[in-house]
Amino acid sequence: MDGSMAGGNGGPQEAVRGMRDSGSEVGKASLADTVAEAVAQSENSTRAATVSTSLAAVVTLEDDLRYFPETLVSLLRQTVLPSEIFLAYCGQVHISHIASGSCRNIMVPAHGGTVKIRVIPVKAGSFIAAVDGALNYARDNGIISNRVRQLLLLHDDSRPVGEQYIESLTEAQRNNPSASVIGTKQMGWDGETLHNAGYYAAPGHRVNSLVVDGEQDQEQYDSRSDVFAVSLSGALVDMDVWLHASDGNYPFGTFGQSRDFCRRVCLGGGRVIIAPQVKTAHLRARFEGMRTQKGQPAGHGSGAPVPSYGAQAKARDTYYYSDISVIRWPLSWFWKWLGSFILFAKLLGRKQVYQACVEMCAPWRDLGNIFTMISARMRVASHSRVSARDLSLLSVSRDRVKSWNDRVRAFSDEGSNTVLDPLAKAHLRTRKRIRYTWATIMAAVMLAVGLAVNFGILRAAFTGSVLSSVSLTPSGATFGQLARSATSYWSYASGLGAHAAPAPFSLVLLIMSLVTLGHVEYAPTVIILLTAPCAALSFWALAGTVTRSNAVRITAGCAWAAGGMFMGFYSLGNLPLLVSSVFLPASVAFTLKALGMYRTEKPERPAPSAQNGACAALCFMAAALCEPQLMIVWAVSCAAFALFARSHKSYLLLIPVPALAALLPTVIDVIRYWDKGAWRQIFMDVNTASPAAAGSSSATSLLSQMSALFGPGHFTGGGAVSAAVLWAAVIGFAVVAVLSVVSLFLPIVLRASRMMWSLMLGGALAAVLSSRVTIAVDAGGYSKGSVMPGLMVILLGMLACACMAAGTGVKTFTAFSRRITSEGTVESAAVLNPAVLAGRGVIAVILALCSAAWVWSGFTAPAAPGRIAASQNQLPAVVQDYLASNPARRVLAVDASVAQDLTYHSMATSRGDILDINPSIQAQSVSYRLGQKVSPSVQAAEDTGRKISFALSLLIAGASSSAVDQLSSLGFGGIYIVHTAEDDSAQLISHLIASNGTESVVSTAQGTYIRFSVDDTNTHGISLSQETRYSRSPWRYAWIAVMAVTLIIYCIVAFPRRNRYSQEQA
Repeated sequence: MDGSMAGGNGGPQEAVRGMRDSGSEVGKASLADTVAEAVAQSENSTRAATVSTSLAAVVTLEDDLRYFPETLVSLLRQTVLPSEIFLAYCGQVHISHIASGSCRNIMVPAHGGTVKIRVIPVKAGSFIAAVDGALNYARDNGIISNRVRQLLLLHDDSRPVGEQYIESLTEAQRNNPSASVIGTKQMGWDGETLHNAGYYAAPGHRVNSLVVDGEQDQEQYDSRSDVFAVSLSGALVDMDVWLHASDGNYPFGTFGQSRDFCRRVCLGGGRVIIAPQVKTAHLRARFEGMRTQKGQPAGHGSGAPVPSYGAQAKARDTYYYSDISVIRWPLSWFWKWLGSFILFAKLLGRKQVYQACVEMCAPWRDLGNIFTMISARMRVASHSRVSARDLSLLSVSRDRVKSWNDRVRAFSDEGSNTVLDPLAKAHLRTRKRIRYTWATIMAAVMLAVGLAVNFGILRAAFTGSVLSSVSLTPSGATFGQLARSATSYWSYASGLGAHAAPAPFSLVLLIMSLVTLGHVEYAPTVIILLTAPCAALSFWALAGTVTRSNAVRITAGCAWAAGGMFMGFYSLGNLPLLVSSVFLPASVAFTLKALGMYRTEKPERPAPSAQNGACAALCFMAAALCEPQLMIVWAVSCAAFALFARSHKSYLLLIPVPALAALLPTVIDVIRYWDKGAWRQIFMDVNTASPAAAGSSSATSLLSQMSALFGPGHFTGGGAVSAAVLWAAVIGFAVVAVLSVVSLFLPIVLRASRMMWSLMLGGALAAVLSSRVTIAVDAGGYSKGSVMPGLMVILLGMLACACMAAGTGVKTFTAFSRRITSEGTVESAAVLNPAVLAGRGVIAVILALCSAAWVWSGFTAPAAPGRIAASQNQLPAVVQDYLASNPARRVLAVDASVAQDLTYHSMATSRGDILDINPSIQAQSVSYRLGQKVSPSVQAAEDTGRKISFALSLLIAGASSSAVDQLSSLGFGGIYIVHTAEDDSAQLISHLIASNGTESVVSTAQGTYIRFSVDDTNTHGISLSQETRYSRSPWRYAWIAVMAVTLIIYCIVAFPRRNRYSQEQA
């Protein structure tokens, strides 16, 4: 119970932890029945025991009585028994039985006397308070004998080891009459492993037992006698010393009481010794997380441990501050505040996230606990009669503490790694080599397939051309412009700029531009060409969490990448979905690993991991930045994941934190302008919003959307062969869907299959919602949100369930390849079910055929115009030089191919830039065109757009100097008119040249640039005051700081520590 005094990590108590469920029936029994049963079990031994009238025992109880019967039975089987046993009950469940008197007074006959067992209800929040409450009640009611001079203190989860326990303690007391407190050696519940054998005063105002928690007891510490502190659980305490030292309100919690009590005894001139030959089996239920702070069983039978590190840290700091003078507290607090950052980083590196957060918050918690610490300091000062320097024999040096730390580290490293024999290690190495060989082959094949799907653009891509499509807008921005756009609250997506949240995908593009050495225009090309192998490897990792069959994993990875080709991600250059197809499966795979729900090769065992949780969070952040609507999917599936996860469910709440930190401007913008339609940006990305790329113009059901996707009208070319392949692709989807349904009825994957189905339901919900949200309004009608992100999640869940249907696929490890049966025949040691192997092979073949059909369909999809192609279109060099010389300069690009549908764009770079697509502004622009209210900034941008449209309409009608002056006054330095095949732009060019204040500069086959005549070209341009204002906004710096700190923390946790984890992780 006072486990915070332990110097090392808590030793493994696997056998004891199994009692959480086995002892549940004991916890449900009444206290009267529990006591009566314990008395009956020890009846024979108690009749032969001697009763000591000078000794009384106090056992503290709570509502959790799972371990109390063993403690009481062990106590009653002693050769020497206390005359009084007080059961200090601090709970509420059994209070009615106590009030009725059914178990308050029990007389147990013994040799030469009688043992009185009395149950006393007390209200206490700590061990010492419970003991004091019971003793005060007994003294006030005269039920404790005046002969009692010694107290034996026990927790309900600390039982005496051996029948001579009390006899040995009383003998130690007779041999050391000056001892005020006699402690015992604290053992594990099995009585074999050590927790501590007394404590010494250590540097830094701490105590240290110099015992490695969890090591075997080989009597190596039996020479100890005088110590600075002992655990009060199982200790024999002088009655007068107890009444004097424990009087008044006690400022310490349960974890810090023993060390503080013994410290005041030593400083008051008393003596604390250890009787190492006496052993107490102490479960430390609260310290080990088996019991809540309120005394309830942890997890109510689920076995989930309750973290106690926060209470331990609080007791540690209270002890520290109470050990030094108050005048030193400010400086000590400052150093502890600085040290909290070091501890935070150190614990994060050890993947101890909860402990790291506790240490970071500890200095600020101490400020709120200052009055408690003052009270503790006053009690220590009032009891001090001896200087701490006079207790040097009870102290240890830094060298001994350092040596102890080395032993703790060595013991921890030995215990954290699975000990495998050479044959098992060779087996795992062989499986690992085979696994990664097939993964490398799969990645190479999918790289070639990905290049083949876009074979027509390979030459242009490798010669430096940029790519564009109906949904992909190229970029001509510099890396600095991209960095400002990705982190600034000002966007030029409408008019001449407006206050808006940055486009989330800009952060992904910013990171990818680092791969291309700052060349932003080539980042989309790299994404398109490398997605196929990366996506296949990502799903290969996810499939490995549910099956270890190499054939199923390889074909499932290929099927996932091929599914993206089938849905047009590659042919349209859909960057957000391409990036999501890489990181989303990895995120799900790491989530399952974080929860410890994954398959491993035998003899390895899965284990929960904070490192995998951090990796899942970082991968999900990348996917959410590409498609914010995936946050809806996570919100839906998180509840199901928490329901079906066995332990470490808190990791699920930490996974979306980096995504929320990166999406913080978007989240705030949605909340702030919810009534102005800002919520639409949840279903938007950086794809060009048009009916051809963003969705249909009418809201339909999910089945209708899927029918439109898989329908023959969505594909082209190839005649009968392509039609047959198309039908094979559709049938492949149907077969995978059937396999996903079958997985629901397999007991071995009951939890995992339901988790994947919850993921699919989340994807279906996102698809349905997106198909009913208008994200753009143009001359072609209303553009609805894309259903592709939701369908992608559905495909992911279906393929994962199909892998589950294939079975575990674990290759059984046996030390001997042959064995002799009972009949004397020799057979293979690893016998596999032929039906299981055949079924797994069939699933692998089905996935391989689906991959081939979907890849073939990717060659011919989609039928609509706008397939990705190389683009050389850009502004003339003279215009690029003009724009590059001053960031305030702008050129108006106009497409007048259709007189009734003139389009324009404000150019700041050489191309119509992907940076100028902003979902935040686009969402409110939809509301503006639907006649709804928008924010003042967007309203001003729309008004500016109307001015530009009006000026261009005047120029279409004829020469207009006022229109030129108006455009020039807005900051434009000229107009670039795009040439088309119809050459309908000649009329606009002639009207511009005929207007005053213009001159034709350059004319090429792609377009004509007409410059405006201005007085001072050096100062002419748009106003950058608002951009500068928002770039210096403290909110921008705060968001960048929050995002940076969050990413640093998660990257530290995600960084692997190979010596802490087994080699079986892939």
